[in-house]
Amino acid sequence: MPITYRIDDDRQILFVTCSGQLTDDMVVGLLTDLNDDDRHGPGYSALIDFRQADPFELTPDGVKLFIKLNREHVRECQTDKVAIVADDPLAFGTSRMYEMRGGDVAFPVNVFRTYDRAMEWLA
Repeated sequence: MPITYRIDDDRQILFVTCSGQLTDDMVVGLLTDLNDDDRHGPGYSALIDFRQADPFELTPDGVKLFIKLNREHVRECQTDKVAIVADDPLAFGTSRMYEMRGGDVAFPVNVFRTYDRAMEWLA
């Protein structure tokens, strides 16, 4: 499965791992799945890991749609903050677009090149 997630209740973090091909439809599907999953509650943070996504085919239009859906579902997700890990230049740049354009969504987003830095920020 290209996108998987697990919920760590002890740390209140939702870990999302993307591997293999990553497309706009897959990312939108992930948001739908997460909104339908009531196993995580308010105050949970998220770490989205793009390091294994190849090819990375998330487009600027896909980012815009993801931001729009985030705004529409912000009450349901009640996320504390989101860390994105992307070591590939394209994935990093696209993630920064989400960080900058999605800044008025109700939670902070930060993009990192390393997993450790992302975890430090979430702590």
